[in-house]
Amino acid sequence: IPKLKIIQHGENKGLGEAIKTGFANVSGDITITLDTDFSFHPRLIIPLLDRFKKGDIDLVIGSPKLAGLYENAPFYRLFITRCANLIYRFLFDKPVTAISQILRLYNTRDVKNLKIDATGFDVFAEILFKLVVVQNKKFAEIPAPFSSRIHGVSKLDYKKEIIRHLKLLFKIVRWKINKK
Repeated sequence: IPKLKIIQHGENKGLGEAIKTGFANVSGDITITLDTDFSFHPRLIIPLLDRFKKGDIDLVIGSPKLAGLYENAPFYRLFITRCANLIYRFLFDKPVTAISQILRLYNTRDVKNLKIDATGFDVFAEILFKLVVVQNKKFAEIPAPFSSRIHGVSKLDYKKEIIRHLKLLFKIVRWKINKK
């Protein structure tokens, strides 16, 4: 693929760093983020593009909730996801159902120089907050079934990620207070 550019970190620096590196190096009008283990199938890119092409939004989010939640997801994962989404929805004051999902389509100009602090899976909540709440970007969600991964194993450390999200929640509260 002539325009394909592969960028690698010498060591695993985490999902947040991978996203920051990707955003810094992306070109083109749109940027799509997608799990490489196919937790969200690449065929979902078409509905992301279709929704974006309507021209009334700045980003599109793939939402497992709109697709009937998760296929074969364990109870604890659903519980954690529902609690986190509820808290974030309250702080964002927006009707978003998928705060932390990686499956998204962005206007490249909106993410190219976005300052991101997160280093883990909390990166997507931070990006969403900065775009939707701080910059007032418009978003839409499409149904996106989350399925059992086809490749690899999850590297998600729930304890670490819960701590990261709690720290992000406190930052968001501070950002909102300072904004007022």
